[in-house]
Amino acid sequence: VCGLILLVFSAMNLQDLRLIYGALMLYGCARAFTGPALQSLLPQIVPREQLASAIATNSVIMRCSTVGGPLIGGYLYWLGGAELTYSGCVAAFIAGILLLARVATPYAGKLVDLSDSAWSRFTAGIAFIRSRPIILGTISLDLFAVLLGGVVALLPIYAHEVLNLGPQGLGMLRASMSLGELATGIYLSVRPLD
Repeated sequence: VCGLILLVFSAMNLQDLRLIYGALMLYGCARAFTGPALQSLLPQIVPREQLASAIATNSVIMRCSTVGGPLIGGYLYWLGGAELTYSGCVAAFIAGILLLARVATPYAGKLVDLSDSAWSRFTAGIAFIRSRPIILGTISLDLFAVLLGGVVALLPIYAHEVLNLGPQGLGMLRASMSLGELATGIYLSVRPLD
C-alpha cells in the first residue's frame, strides 16, 4: 500500500514532504508488525533439527536481497525515475504476498501453547530475555542503532555531495554494506554453530 501511495505521489509529481513522511511512517508501522511475524515463520515451516541451517540460509537470502535490492533500485531510478522504481517495488511486494500465501506451516502448532494468555506469553518472553544477558545486550544495541539512525541515513548526502554519484552509485554504496553479512551468512549456512 505504501509503495502504491508513493507511486501515485510520483506520478502526480506531489513533492509535499508531509505526505511522503506520512507514507513512510505508515510503512514503518507496518514493518513493526510484519518483521516479527515473518521471523516467526521459519520455525513453523522447518523441522527443529534443520532450523540452525535454515536460519543461516535465510540470512544469506536476506543479505542477497539487501545487496541486490538497492542495486536494482538505483539502476531502475537511473533508467526510468521514481515511477519505474516504485512500480517494480509494488510488483515485488505483490509477488511476495502471492508466494507467501502458498507456504504451508506444518510445525505451527508445536511452537507455542496457545492455551496460555497473551500476557503470560509476553511475560515469559521478557523473563527469557532477562535470563540471558547476551540477548538483552543484543536487543538493546539494535534498539539504539535503530533509534539513533546510522550511516545509511547519510548515504544519499554522501553519495551526492562528496562522491558526486548518481542513483546507481547510491545503490552500490547501499548494497556494499551487506557484503560482509552475506559472506558470514554463507559460511554459517555451510558450517552452522552448534
